Amino acid sequence: MKRILFICMICALSVQLAGAQGIQFFKGSWNDVMAEAKSTGKPVFIDVYTSWCMPCKKMAKETFTQKEIGDYFNVHFVNYQIDAEKGEGISIARQYKVTAYPTCLFVLPNGKLVHTFLGFQTVKQLLKQGQQAVKNAMLLPDLEKMDKEYQAGNRDKNFLMAYCGKRKDFGQKGGQPLNELLQQFSDEELGNVEYAEWLKSSTIYDKELVDRLVRLVEAMKAAGDKKAFVKFDNTVMATLSTYLNDAIDNNRRQQFDHLFASKERLDAIDVSNRNNGMLASMGGGISYTPKELIRLTFLRKNNYVSEFRHDYADYMAKIMRESPTDSLLLRSNAEAQAHYDFMNDASISKEEKNSQDQSYGFLKLLTSVSAQLEAGSLFSSWDYYWGNRELDAAQKHTAVAWLKHLYATWRNADLALPIADKLLELGQTAEAKLMLQDLVNYLKLTGDEDKQLNKVLEKLKKL
Repeated sequence: MKRILFICMICALSVQLAGAQGIQFFKGSWNDVMAEAKSTGKPVFIDVYTSWCMPCKKMAKETFTQKEIGDYFNVHFVNYQIDAEKGEGISIARQYKVTAYPTCLFVLPNGKLVHTFLGFQTVKQLLKQGQQAVKNAMLLPDLEKMDKEYQAGNRDKNFLMAYCGKRKDFGQKGGQPLNELLQQFSDEELGNVEYAEWLKSSTIYDKELVDRLVRLVEAMKAAGDKKAFVKFDNTVMATLSTYLNDAIDNNRRQQFDHLFASKERLDAIDVSNRNNGMLASMGGGISYTPKELIRLTFLRKNNYVSEFRHDYADYMAKIMRESPTDSLLLRSNAEAQAHYDFMNDASISKEEKNSQDQSYGFLKLLTSVSAQLEAGSLFSSWDYYWGNRELDAAQKHTAVAWLKHLYATWRNADLALPIADKLLELGQTAEAKLMLQDLVNYLKLTGDEDKQLNKVLEKLKKL
């Protein structure tokens, strides 16, 4: 009997210890949890979930249960969970304007919201969110005082710098206060790398500011300080991307047209702005993609169908004229063959081969990123261009030619396989087979670094 009791005690203790590994959620009503927060002086961490939300369940199982999370959240917060569709959870979710799940809130004992985030979080991400919430709880009193001062009309430059800095620390990037600060900056200050983050944090489009930035880029280019120019140009291009995304997402036609013209001016100032997939993917954003793709994105997202179709056809004709499909294939084959022959030449030293391999790999990376962005963007718009209409012989010929060119632009299974499916839909089984066989040969020649050969071969067998 004693042995049984001992085992039960061990099991109970094990359960308690296991539970202590992760977040310990407070049990009780909303009033109870707020009373607990007031008595402890801790903010409340609220996990707002629903019974049908799979990311909610995933985070509850994989993230909330981790010891590292429990160690931080159990010390710094009173932790609480609510179902947004049941009981008090309905009114609490409505009070804090929760519309998607999971949404997590950090609320002070007085009910003020200091931080929130949406979506599944890993352990590392959730810890970062918790740390930001703790930081925000300490920042809020000073920020509220500065909010009142700003609302009362204080626009002193030094005040705005301190205020915008406090807002940024709190997680409130950009906004009208930052635009008002930037308007007070001299040209020298705007071009100073020390203030680059201010510009990159700007979220509200300002026509005069954009025009001024473009003029400054042009002036810096003319001044001849290449290092200073590149840094400022990168800052302006990143800022332009933010404004372009806002115009695209919210169908701001006048704003978009002005930003598009600014993109054209920046392209003219420096050729590297025209199409730089590497900088686009490293934080520079959409402004580093070809201007035609930016315009097509705007037209498609906002359903300007006739304009889109006109521009899409014009751009496809342009790129196919400048780089014919067969020429693209021949050039990439020649480059791959030359590299293959060099790497398999017994008379060449290992050191030379390593150097050549690194150079070839870097060059291939630079070109493939831009090619992937262009081909991927145009392919994603291919269906939108043709719609659901039945294609006649001439239209089908054009549609197939476009698909073949996109494949030649970026010879990769991630694009080739869906293109093959489109060719099959058009009744072009022979063309699909030829394309996939070409990709098999190319992958063998280049070494198949991404391990795509098998899935291409499997697709070929099915055809």
